[in-house]
Order: sequence, then structure tokens, then C-alpha cells
Amino acid sequence: MKYFLLPLAVAMFLFASCKNVAAEEEVPEEPIIVEPAVLPDTAFASVDDLDYEVEIVDTTVSGQLKFTHSEYQDTISQLTFRGNNFRNADFHGKVKGKPTKIVVDWTFETEQGRPANLGGSWGGGNGWTGQPLYVQWPDSIARLMKKAPGVTAELDSVELIIGSLCGQIYFINPMTGKKTREPLDGGAVLKGTPSLDPSWNGNLYVGQGVSFKGSTMGNQAFNLFTMKRTYYMPHDPKARRGWNAFDSSAISAGGFLFWPGENGTLYKYIREADTLKLHSAMRYNAKGHRAAGMESSMAVYSNYGYVSDSEGNVLCVNLNTMKPVWRYNNMDDSDSSPVLELENGVPYIYTGCEVDKRGTNQPARLVKINGLTGQQVWLHEEVCIRWHRGDNDYSDGGYFGTPLLGKGNCDNLIFATPCKHGSERGYILAIDRKTGKEVYRTQLQRYAWSSTVGFYNEKDEMFIFLGDCIGNVYLVEGKTGKILFTEHYGDNFEASPVAFGNSVVVGSRGNRILKMSIL
Repeated sequence: MKYFLLPLAVAMFLFASCKNVAAEEEVPEEPIIVEPAVLPDTAFASVDDLDYEVEIVDTTVSGQLKFTHSEYQDTISQLTFRGNNFRNADFHGKVKGKPTKIVVDWTFETEQGRPANLGGSWGGGNGWTGQPLYVQWPDSIARLMKKAPGVTAELDSVELIIGSLCGQIYFINPMTGKKTREPLDGGAVLKGTPSLDPSWNGNLYVGQGVSFKGSTMGNQAFNLFTMKRTYYMPHDPKARRGWNAFDSSAISAGGFLFWPGENGTLYKYIREADTLKLHSAMRYNAKGHRAAGMESSMAVYSNYGYVSDSEGNVLCVNLNTMKPVWRYNNMDDSDSSPVLELENGVPYIYTGCEVDKRGTNQPARLVKINGLTGQQVWLHEEVCIRWHRGDNDYSDGGYFGTPLLGKGNCDNLIFATPCKHGSERGYILAIDRKTGKEVYRTQLQRYAWSSTVGFYNEKDEMFIFLGDCIGNVYLVEGKTGKILFTEHYGDNFEASPVAFGNSVVVGSRGNRILKMSIL
């Protein structure tokens, strides 16, 4: 496969297309990297709605990104939530012909968990977002990894890394389902997706979601060569919000690491050989509103980062300066991550919100936004219910799973899974990416928090895998919405899957992680 220098929009389109290769194909050794232009240092009028401050902690290091290209584009490994800086789930899933079934290849059992400060024991397995990482170690790094403490004979060149609700970080051989290393203690309930540094320096970034009784809660880094924790921030006294959880999956960009926190702070770190060093932080809230927590994972294009929060803010931040570029009000809590796509060289953001703070019987909003200006392109609304089981027992409606961009014969579509509730209904919606109009909807047996993933056959026809909240899995024909297969395989597929080849690995609430094949 040869690479050529092309205009940015064309090159990015071809790059997105050519990444859909089978996992066993070779990655080119020396691809020519397309370097997007630095986007302007500006602020639109919508930023006036924010009260923010930027703290520069390390003045000895320039905050300018060292480069603007994606650090994830040259690997078929899945090193962060949804695989890359666009959060567009380019997982290389491949099937033959028209698949008709899903089979379980192996099951891995985790610990059951410890009592937490919120809601008793959270059990084991995986919760939201809980996506496994799929890592193909370069040969030189694999040789070093085999010398790490606690490594088993199962460690080869490919490895799964999974943070569990029980607080353990597991390492699994994706072919056999057996552990490749002894687990690391994550110190608290781990809900979000870990992130592995794409420079192959061995740094693994893991956010804590809920503290165990007597423990603290924050973000942390582990070094996989030594299997030791090298960084931990259990509390930020300057944060505007007291909840110090980190469900967001950290993202590497321009030589730095960016990590949104549920304490209302966006952190920018210097990535060192075996640890992190804080460079700067941006703390904010919308004027007249309390500080918001960021559970979503940031999408990045060039020097702009995009993230949503619990107060309905969708923010674009200039990652060079850590200052907001624009703010869009999406009206309600948004935990699902923004998805980015380029159209004629312009980044566009797709993101959805929940039905939470506005009460019940309100529209969950799926919106397309111009990533340069913050202007709404279209808005699709789906009335959902904030479902109350009792006085203090409720479940929000709306969007929890991150939207999935269609490709191949579905490249005009985006797929999303609103939680309607009431009768615990859920759907998969196909929305036209140009107009925001519904193309079809397929009803599920129950609602889904788990994010969907796509597979493509030799004709570039798209098929969708997803799981629901009572443990059903589905195989859906992307073009028509027809359910080709469904079966009950778990307790609650709240976590998001990772795809490779014709396989997925996904965790279930309870204590199980499953590998399944699409046949």
C-alpha cells in the first residue's frame, strides 16, 4: 500500500476509508503523515456565557501542541475509547458475506467487587463505558513487556486491557481468554475506558469512577514495564465541583495528554517516560449555573478539543491555550462522547444528551454542530422518560451510548440508541447525516447504554453489533435495520465492546467478560 501527499480533505477521507482493513493486514512502516493546519485562536460570542479560568502550572514548557496529526492513525490497536481521536469507532471489524449468528468463544470471570461509598458493592465485570483496549504490541515493546512483573506464558504480541467495576485492571489473551499478567489494583470502582499511551512508553491511564469505602477517588497512571502506579491525583482543591471521578477516557494529542474530569476541570499533562506532569488546567461553569462534570471522552481535531458535560454544555477548547473557542447549549446532561467527522475539510460534531435535569417526557437531543463555529447544523429530538422506580430510584432517559458513524453502504447514516423507558423500551435509530431526518428505527427488547460497533464485508456492506441492559446481543443489518440475530448471553451489557477481525469483546455486569464471533 503506497501513500501520497494529498489535499487535507481528500487525504482524510482516504485515510478514514483505507483504515477498514482486516486486523491481520500489515501496517505500512513509514506512512506519510498529513499534518492538519493549526486552527485559529479565537473565541465566539457564545464563550461569553462561560465563567472560566486557565491555570498554567508548568511555565517551563510551551503549551503549544508539537504537531496536529492524530497519534492513533498508524496503528490498528484500539488504545482509547472508540479507538482514536475522532471517537468514530474505526475498529477494522470484518465479516464474510451476510452474517447470521453470534457465538461465544470464551468467558473470563472477574472478582465480584468490594463495598463502595455509593450504592454498596458495584460487583465485577464491566459497566458504562468499560470498553476493553485491544493492543498489538510492536515486537520490540512486546519483548520488554514479557520481562514485566507478574507476566504469564499467555502474553504474546496481542493483549486486551480492561478496567473492571471490581476495581481490578485485567490483562487477557484475546485468543484464549486467559490472563496475560496478574491484575493491577485500580483502587476504586473502574467504570470508564482506560487509555494506553500511543507512543508505546508503557503508560496506562485509568480513571476511578466511585470510591471504595475508606478510599479516595481520582485519576492515575500505571507503567506496564514495572506494573506500578506512577501518578495519582485523588483531589484537586481548586476544582469547582467536589466529585473527583474520571469516567472520561484520556486522549493523547500533540505530545500532551488531555483528561476531562467530573470535578469541572479539563487537565493538560506533559507525558513523561513513566509518569505524568501537570502542565495546565481549565476550570469553568456556565454563568448562572453550577460547575459541570465531564464524563464524556474528548474528541480532537488539530488543536481543537470537543467535550460535553453534565449541565448540557458542549465545548470546543483550543488545546494550545486551553481557552474555550465556542459553547453550545444542548440543554441537559450529556455522558456519551462527541463523534467527529470531516466534510470537505471542516470538522463536524455529533453528540446526544439525556433526559435528566429537565424532568421527564422531554426530548433527548441528537445534534450536529459545525466544529469550527459551534453553529447547529441540525437537531433531531426524541421524547424520552426519566423513569422513577421509587422515591430515590430512577434511571435517566435519552442517549448514553456514543453514536456510530455509518460507513460503506451506510456512509450517509449515523446510528444512535435512545433509552425511551416507561416500558424500558429502546431503539436503534438510523439518522441521515446531511439532514438529521430519521431513516428507520428498530425496536430492541430493552434499552441500550452500550455503544454500537460496525462490521463490514467484502462488498462494504455494514452490520451492527450491540448489547442491551438485560444481556441480549443483536446483529443488525445497517442498511435496513433488520435484526439478523439476537440471543441472551449476559446479565447487562452496559459496557461498550471493542471489535477486531470478526470478533468483539465486551464486559457484562456481574462478573463476566465475553469474546464473541460474528459468523
